[in-house]
Amino acid sequence: MQNKIWIFTVTILILLAAGVYIAYNKYLFNQNSPAGKTVQIDGYNVEYSSDGQTATITDPKTGIKLMTGKDLKIPATFPTEFPIYQNGKVTLISPDPSFPMLSIESADAIPQAMGWFKEALPKQGWTISGEEQATPELGQIYFGNDQYSGAVTFAKDKQSGLTMITLSAMTAEEAQKIGQAQ
Repeated sequence: MQNKIWIFTVTILILLAAGVYIAYNKYLFNQNSPAGKTVQIDGYNVEYSSDGQTATITDPKTGIKLMTGKDLKIPATFPTEFPIYQNGKVTLISPDPSFPMLSIESADAIPQAMGWFKEALPKQGWTISGEEQATPELGQIYFGNDQYSGAVTFAKDKQSGLTMITLSAMTAEEAQKIGQAQ
């Protein structure tokens, strides 16, 4: 039962992150982006880099930060035990070690990216607990270890034709907090 709660919670967080990314990326980065400034958008603090190419979105209620941009560098605070798909550009990161997440845009097809993760996760000590490909445009792999439970979600962007790969996880402690809040 607890594993199903984790999977449900992680799925909700992935969908939230994907929604934030899709909704805000077009809005955040346009000709009117206030480079070097911090603004409030829909209750979130959005801090733009000095060149206006990246933004850090902070949820004032949780303190969770999401960095978004066109080709982000993975910060040193991101847990190193997660496999990182190299055939794409990182466009979204949460460096919080209790809720690590990143999104990568890739020209690779979903089956190719899923296959890579199915090999890479066990090599790095993860146990794959399930997978599904609901449609040709959407798939997920669920994984975990003693410290984290997570999922990799694969979604095809119909406009760009790119595959959005979102890897997210949470510690058992964070999942328990969320479960208690419900």
